[in-house]
Order: sequence, then structure tokens, then C-alpha cells
Amino acid sequence: MSANCPNCGSNRVTLKNSKQVSWGRAAVGWALLGPIGGAVGAVTGADDSANACLECGETWKAQDIHHLIGNIHSLTGVRLNLEKDTHRRCLNDYITELLPTYAAMDEAKKYNPETEHKGRESDARIALALSTGLGIPLMLLIFSTRTDTDIPGLIYWIVGLVPAVASLVLLPKSQAEKELPGKMRKLKLEKTDAANRLHQDALRKFKSQWYAAPKRGEKK
Repeated sequence: MSANCPNCGSNRVTLKNSKQVSWGRAAVGWALLGPIGGAVGAVTGADDSANACLECGETWKAQDIHHLIGNIHSLTGVRLNLEKDTHRRCLNDYITELLPTYAAMDEAKKYNPETEHKGRESDARIALALSTGLGIPLMLLIFSTRTDTDIPGLIYWIVGLVPAVASLVLLPKSQAEKELPGKMRKLKLEKTDAANRLHQDALRKFKSQWYAAPKRGEKK
């Protein structure tokens, strides 16, 4: 595990009891424990101990940094030394530019377009069926009052339910309604493809910028 502060690079580090960490609280904690936990590994456990920098005062979970450094090494071949400013920038780029794309892919995977589509074509058919079921008995009821019939009004409403149910079942689906399942699949695919492209673009950019190129005095 890195013994250097991920914020300033100092090696003047001590341990403290803390349930919260200041460095990466919004980024690392969310990434490790949020929707993309499977991508980078959920490592924060019940242990309350955290590293604390005596120079800048930042606190962080050593396990979090260890896993992030391991992920970056698997992608680029670079073993980060957080004493170096460039390596701390690499870690920051990974958190701010690449990790959110994992979240976008996870969101696309869970996306259900049907929850955003009200099925207007289906609603129109239901409305037509209900209007039929209510309209017919209403007309019959009006007719009965004008002809002084002794048939209870309830009978007319029961009779009216027959065409209502029949119209709901027998009314043909519109072409738009028939095409709805295919449209939903297309929306799902489009969102998934967009998230994957976003991730691949960010991954290529990160690798091209930080992929290990041996430099004088530096090791992978």
C-alpha cells in the first residue's frame, strides 16, 4: 500500500480512527461503494482506521488507494508512486475521467425505457373502450326514462360493460402500438451503446496519456 498522501505526496503519515475520510470522499467512496463497485472492488469495511497526512491534514482509507493503484497498474503498467506529482495527477484523472463512465454503463444496464413511455397508443384504446362502456348504458338509461320502462338502470350499466370489454379486447392495435416493443429495445440498445462508447473513449484517452513509457530514472 502507498505510504504517501494522495493529495500532497508527503510521507509524513499516521493512523487515526475515523469513519469518514476527507480525500476522495465524494469520488473514491462513491466509486468503490456505489453502482460500479464491481468494477473497482468494494474494499471499505467496518475498520474505522484511516491514514492521516501530517502535512496537509487529508485522511483516506489505505485500502481504497491500494485498489485504485492496482486498477491503474493493470490498465497502464504504471505502478504509481504518490510521492510524484505526475502520478498523483494520474490517480486524479482515473477517478474523475474514467470511473464515471463505469457508472454510466451501469445506469444503461439498468435502464428501462418502458418506465419513461406511457404507452399512449394503449391508453387511447382503453379510453375508447371505457367511453363505449359508459356511453352505451348512458344512452340506454336516457331512453328508459323517456319510455317509462320498468327495467332497473343497473341492468343498463351491466349491459354496457359487454361492449366495453369487447371493444377493449377486439379493437385492433394501431401500427405504432405494434411497433412499441421494438422501439423500447432500440432505446435500450442506443443508451447502452452510448455508455459503452463513452467508456471506450475515456479508456483510450487515459491509456494513451498514462500508458507506461519507460523514462530515465523511473520504473513501471
